Amino acid sequence: MNQRPFLLLIMKIMRVMLWCCIASLLLVGGGIWYSVTKVQARSYEQFTNADIGLFSFIAGLIVISGLLLVGVHGMIRRHA
Repeated sequence: MNQRPFLLLIMKIMRVMLWCCIASLLLVGGGIWYSVTKVQARSYEQFTNADIGLFSFIAGLIVISGLLLVGVHGMIRRHA
């Protein structure tokens, strides 16, 4: 990879973008959680199927982003 510094730079940019993606998903998920539990004053027993589906979707995106981040980080370490 030393012969391809541009590819290494692209992978480092991907790593930063994935961190930003994870952080924004956590912020959005936290904001929705705060809205449902504090503003609407509902406990987790009162969550609707839509609430559970939305939280599951956000959690899935966080997991996928984390796995991609681990893969990109491993590629950078292996080839740097």
